[in-house]
Amino acid sequence: MAYDILSSARTAMDLEVNQPPGADVKALLEENLRYAKAIYASTEKTRRYIFWGQVFGFLKIVLIVAPLVIAFWYLRPMLQQALAAYQQLLGDSAGTASGNTNSSFLDQLKNFRN
Repeated sequence: MAYDILSSARTAMDLEVNQPPGADVKALLEENLRYAKAIYASTEKTRRYIFWGQVFGFLKIVLIVAPLVIAFWYLRPMLQQALAAYQQLLGDSAGTASGNTNSSFLDQLKNFRN
């Protein structure tokens, strides 16, 4: 077993001796360049994926929030009219017209307690 390790180490050293100086460094640099290009391509794909995810996330929020804001803006007067009609049906229109809903409610509580 030890003989195999020594022989493989000597074979590697022999290969280094037989190669011109700088050939191993040049091969390592070329391999490093290939890896760097692959990493760059992967990084660009990831960057584009994140960018489009942010764009569609923003659009999703706009498509949810914008109709709610528009509905609130346009439906508020209609809801006020509907509530006024409902309060008129209940016969409480005199209290709400004068703005004394809280005082009339307090009066009702005082009468209930007595």
